[in-house]
Amino acid sequence: MLISTKGRYALRVMVDLAEQDPERFVRLQEIADRQGISEKYLEGIVVKLSRAGDLVSARGKGGGYRLSRAPEAYTVLSILERIEGKLAPVSCLEQEPVRCSRAPDCATLPLWEGLHARIEAYLGSVTLRDLMERRMPGQTGGEGPGF
Repeated sequence: MLISTKGRYALRVMVDLAEQDPERFVRLQEIADRQGISEKYLEGIVVKLSRAGDLVSARGKGGGYRLSRAPEAYTVLSILERIEGKLAPVSCLEQEPVRCSRAPDCATLPLWEGLHARIEAYLGSVTLRDLMERRMPGQTGGEGPGF
């Protein structure tokens, strides 16, 4: 499983918006400038997030984007799945139930299922609020990963 640039940028956009006044619409150009990402590239990301109901958009003067919910209501898993689709470590787990004809005899399937469950559990336990505060589950002393 490899998280794409779009997935990583979607998280950065969502954290950026979470750090702004929740009542204010933020122009995409502002986000692009702060994040050092092309506005054109971000357009496709915010459209997907808006259509999914994660962002509220407004046009015209004073328009832009803002979160539709509080930062703690978003998980990293939900955001990444909006952009990436299912985060399965192997292709046979991309569909539920597993449709591989070898599944009943596959010695490695339980390994991949366990890894997939751990990935979903971890990413599902991290919220935008956690990212804003650089707080990751299982880490102590404020030693978060470099963002």
